[in-house]
Amino acid sequence: MKNLNDIRERYLKEPFNKRLGHLASDLARISALLGNSKNKEAVDDILKESKFFIEWTVSEAPSDVQTLLSEMQIKLAQLHLHLLHQKENPTEIDHLKRITKTWSEQLLEISGLLVK
Repeated sequence: MKNLNDIRERYLKEPFNKRLGHLASDLARISALLGNSKNKEAVDDILKESKFFIEWTVSEAPSDVQTLLSEMQIKLAQLHLHLLHQKENPTEIDHLKRITKTWSEQLLEISGLLVK
């Protein structure tokens, strides 16, 4: 991962709703990349970034969003460990793809960035 301090500084300059949008984008990318062993390094990097994005955002979130972000943080850590130490199980990968896609959609809705 590139310079973490620079990433954090840039990320925290963004308004809260855009930070949620960045996290939603990361989760959508994870969902799209899971299941292809060629993408393992990219998924690893995006998972790390996503966990940091949550850490940096959670304190400013309303309590219901804090709960969601905390749950995501735990699940992403479990996913990360699973991907690092387990052989890929297609059924499990499909489940993880659905979860990360759902989270992405939830965060976009919460962020208000998709308002028509």
